[in-house]
Amino acid sequence: MKSFTRNVLLFIVLMGLFLAGCSTGNKQKATKSIANPTKKLTDVFHHKGVLDVKAVGQHNIVSVGRDSLIILWNADSGRAIWQKRMPYLPHRIGFDSKRNALWVACGAGVLYRILSHKLTIEKTVPTILNNILQFEYHPALAVFFGSVNKGLFRFNPDDANIQILPNRVAGLAAIATHFRQPLIAVFGSNRIFVQDARTLKIVKSFALPGYKAGNHKERFVTFVGDRGIAASYGENLWMGDWQQGVMRLLPKNHHAPITALVASSDGTLVATGSMDKSVKLWQWPKGDLQGSFYGHFLTVTALAFADSGKKLISASEDASLIVWNLKTRLAEKRLGSLQIAMRNPWKLSIYSVRYARSFKVGSEEYNVSDPKTKLIKVNAQITNSGPADNIFFSSNLFLTAPDQTRFHCVGLENYVALAPKAYFKRRIAPGKSLKGNFIFIIEPPYRKYTITYETLKPIPLKNY
Repeated sequence: MKSFTRNVLLFIVLMGLFLAGCSTGNKQKATKSIANPTKKLTDVFHHKGVLDVKAVGQHNIVSVGRDSLIILWNADSGRAIWQKRMPYLPHRIGFDSKRNALWVACGAGVLYRILSHKLTIEKTVPTILNNILQFEYHPALAVFFGSVNKGLFRFNPDDANIQILPNRVAGLAAIATHFRQPLIAVFGSNRIFVQDARTLKIVKSFALPGYKAGNHKERFVTFVGDRGIAASYGENLWMGDWQQGVMRLLPKNHHAPITALVASSDGTLVATGSMDKSVKLWQWPKGDLQGSFYGHFLTVTALAFADSGKKLISASEDASLIVWNLKTRLAEKRLGSLQIAMRNPWKLSIYSVRYARSFKVGSEEYNVSDPKTKLIKVNAQITNSGPADNIFFSSNLFLTAPDQTRFHCVGLENYVALAPKAYFKRRIAPGKSLKGNFIFIIEPPYRKYTITYETLKPIPLKNY
């Protein structure tokens, strides 16, 4: 009997130890789970370039990127709310009339209808289209119009019908839909055609003054209010009145081709983005420049007005979005990782740095007569290793002051960089290099400057 009692007591003790061990193990697992939580939506951001952006209501933003991600952002907090990885690379975003869902055009020609509040795929429409360049919703007709490499198309979201439209211009064309009237604008070659969106009958046709054909692929057109229209090709921007058929070429302000164009809903402002990494705001109809915004590290790819025209959203190949306050002209939020945005898709090799008194740009020679002005000649080579972005030399080098203030070397500013054949006209395609002597002009007041680059150690220069 005593032996039996001892065995029972031993069994109880062993069970107690076993249960205690299980409890400890569970606590350790819970502690480990807390110490290593799964990735939260607040840590979500694009890892590659952003291709398109749209405002959702007053406070939310939706974007698509080269990483195949669709992200719904809260503009106030600057954090992601939802994310969705698409089966194919998304190119363009369009909203339907109900605004509770968005249509995403993907590179494989597939169109997806996605609920905007949770980014769940509701409908899939395979098409024969490929490489959709533009995708605009027409609220008056409740259909989408768009452009591809070989023409134009119309998409009815109700019956998922695709119609290929006749194109009156050769090559690539841009398309825009009117806010209220059943009209579309088609920009091809040197002309803009305003057409009835129902019958495609031409209502107005006019040429763009000062148009020069080039190798630029992207062209843009947008209606501005009821009467206005704006168009861009290369570095040129036109504004005018489509009813009168009068267009005016504005003075050049971008130092590289324009890659994004958008108009405010009230028809008073036009915004442009460029390969020179800047965003500029223009007033319609005079075309006066209202402001320039600098903050992106690569090409600006898309723009959208938000909060009833009080804010402007810019997207870039640097994988970030910036929310600009149009009243203060300052950046309110950067959506995305600054570390990723500053990642360089190119390499800079500097061979020598020395002083100079004159330099040549093409066949023209420039002499510095002011003895106080300093010239620095940098023998360097820039190689573009980025898979998707053309770069311009104008923003790739910086002059850095001792207080760590950085000045972009953009043409026609106080701190100017010039290269053979005018560097800011030179596009460096992926996998290509630009090599030569680059001249930096440093104007008074003099401070100790350093030529530096993100991936290189600073090269010290003498005190001025």
